[in-house]
Amino acid sequence: MSKRQKIALVSGLSLGLLLIIVLLLLGFRWTSTLLESMRSDIRVTGLVVALFSLIIAISALIIAWNNFRRGNTPVVKLIDIQTIGTNSAKTGGKIDLEFSVFIKNLGIPLHTAQVGLNAMTKAGTMSIPFEQFDISGNVLPFGTLEKGMVGIFSLKESRLKPEQKQMVQILTHEATDISIGVFSSSFRVKRFRIPDKFPNFKKTWNAIARKLNDQFTTAKSRWGKTFTRTRKPFHTFPDFEFQLQVFVGGIGPRPPATPVAQVDSAKS
Repeated sequence: MSKRQKIALVSGLSLGLLLIIVLLLLGFRWTSTLLESMRSDIRVTGLVVALFSLIIAISALIIAWNNFRRGNTPVVKLIDIQTIGTNSAKTGGKIDLEFSVFIKNLGIPLHTAQVGLNAMTKAGTMSIPFEQFDISGNVLPFGTLEKGMVGIFSLKESRLKPEQKQMVQILTHEATDISIGVFSSSFRVKRFRIPDKFPNFKKTWNAIARKLNDQFTTAKSRWGKTFTRTRKPFHTFPDFEFQLQVFVGGIGPRPPATPVAQVDSAKS
């Protein structure tokens, strides 16, 4: 924990406690004359000030706690999941599907950061490790994911082993408890479930938001041409489960039986 973070933590805690003490003292003073204070504009103003002081105190405590947590514990966020198809000379002109996850580090550095796709099947635990690639498509060694950095980890169809392809093909049919695991030095830091919380609500809201966005983002210029605004007024939730289904559907048909082989490179 750096000196600046310690100063921010102590300052936030001190400010929050001071405001709470002031609020309690004012509360004891006004308890016996609550009815009378409601008739006085000055005292009503004091109550409003005390209420805002409580809000500021709670906010200061929350900010101080978040800064302390991010400076002393691993905090990661799953920003996005994408499935894209690439065509290059390495794949012989065929479409190579790539399933990528974008992980942002908000806490302490993650050494030897790795990501794995985990699930439960009838044969047991299934785990497929992700890889990192440079712009040219070459595999990179796992390094340190510093605070504020975004790491991109991918599964490429062309680099999957036969048993791994079979594992991927059964993900949406037989597998349960599907998740994305983030590891640091072989220790699990975070687990993101697929689908995440409230999937039905998010899908319903996304359908409504897309219709509303189409109404508000489509407009006509004074020359009569239709154009689309890039900024959308209604937020939509990312559908990670759909991206996984696209990747699984592009790998191939459903296998006849559950594979027994397991990959232990990414620990569950």
